[in-house]
Amino acid sequence: MNAKRHTWCNRVTSCAGRIFFPGIGWRFCVAKVCLAALVLIAVFAAPVLGAPPEAVRLNHEGIEAMKAGRTAEAIDKFKAAIALDPAFETGRKNLALAYTHYGIELKSKPDKAIAQFHKAVFLDPSRREASHNLKAIISMMGKDPDSFSDRVSLAEQAVRAGDRQGAIIEFDAALSLAQAGAAAEPAGAAAGYANALRLYAVELTASDRLREAQEIGRYLKETGSGTASLPAWLKISRKLELLRFPSLWHAYMFSATLAFEAGDYRQAADDFNQALVQARQPGQDVLLIITALNNLALVNWQQGSYPDALPLAQEALALCHRHLGGNDAETATSANMLAMVLAKGDDTAAAEKLYRRAIEIARRVRGQTHPALATYLNNLASLKSAQGETQQAERLFKEALAIDEQALGREHPKVAVALHNLAVLYSQSRRFAEAEPLYKRCLAIRRRYLNENHPDLEALLRSYALFLGQAGRGSEAASLEEQAEAMARARQGQVQSGR
Repeated sequence: MNAKRHTWCNRVTSCAGRIFFPGIGWRFCVAKVCLAALVLIAVFAAPVLGAPPEAVRLNHEGIEAMKAGRTAEAIDKFKAAIALDPAFETGRKNLALAYTHYGIELKSKPDKAIAQFHKAVFLDPSRREASHNLKAIISMMGKDPDSFSDRVSLAEQAVRAGDRQGAIIEFDAALSLAQAGAAAEPAGAAAGYANALRLYAVELTASDRLREAQEIGRYLKETGSGTASLPAWLKISRKLELLRFPSLWHAYMFSATLAFEAGDYRQAADDFNQALVQARQPGQDVLLIITALNNLALVNWQQGSYPDALPLAQEALALCHRHLGGNDAETATSANMLAMVLAKGDDTAAAEKLYRRAIEIARRVRGQTHPALATYLNNLASLKSAQGETQQAERLFKEALAIDEQALGREHPKVAVALHNLAVLYSQSRRFAEAEPLYKRCLAIRRRYLNENHPDLEALLRSYALFLGQAGRGSEAASLEEQAEAMARARQGQVQSGR
């Protein structure tokens, strides 16, 4: 499935919310503060859907401990939460951030700080700040993070210190530099790397994580003596990552969520498809099928592939009626997803009926201040705006925005969706003075959370540029359009280079 570039017009946009599935929640940071070349991330609570209540409680207590400066206590809380639910993304990522904070607290003792940054990178390798902090502390140790020999030295140091996660990370970095041509003699690193893998397997065995240890053993056996010149770490790490979750379904859903939030919709679709395959295996809970179907429909919808999204959303809702009674929160989610697809076609009457049904269920089952209710209100407002019913759309958008701000906080990424839609509505009504502050606030939130070439950020810039053009500010509009075009070119270049 090929990702499509969005052409934006000055219209309100539907909101699917984030991707929801059991065991995976949200975590978000609200501030970045430079501190001696290190990046400090502040951690705040966010709704966690599907995780065990005790894990949610421990995660909240960990966040409160972080706010109070009790980092060691926070680490213990987050670790306990993850122990209850290994697929608890919120807890995993918050634990990584706690390790980051602890590493910064230890920055005057770099040999101790680096172990904390190793843990942070190992838990959350997708976060750029984690790698930045690791490189910063390496520089503070008087070493070059881009030096093959220095990374090998650090890996050997980690092995001696018993920092096996750190050894894996450092040998991986050294081999990456070797593959990039930054070193002429990778064989020595490979031997050490294999030794680190053996040590890691020992640690995993001692921790009763036998499947992962066995996978490493198979890998080392396949490489002959275990000293292959360039071990395929990405391949082995992918297998290990899958084994760390309660099931392959959880693993693929986790991977798909990361890809979706990074704007890599093609990878997200592939992983959601794999999750759906796992969910359809005999004996699986029907909820797994429904969740995978809705998420796969969402990815197709996001790419404009509405014909592909339609049968997925229809099947999800049908399963809700057949197996869940048709009056629960999952039914509301499925009704909303199908309505989103229908709203893009000609059946807007059916879409409105489904949106109103989702809203009615959410008010009854989830309460008046749940973010899911805000999502459904926002989507109905989008439909009403498209039909020219501006006053009703404004009322619905405002209610959705108020709920999200109360439930999630004023700086949450989902709040940016409601801000944008209300801004576009005001722009269409030529209420420019009211629209622009909302655009600016939305853009500030988007820039804080999205990577620099994310398609959602590109789309927002195009929308803002259109507003500026309508307001008679052509030069400013042209500048934003240029930024958006640069993002599109950069992303296309990444696709062509295979990154």
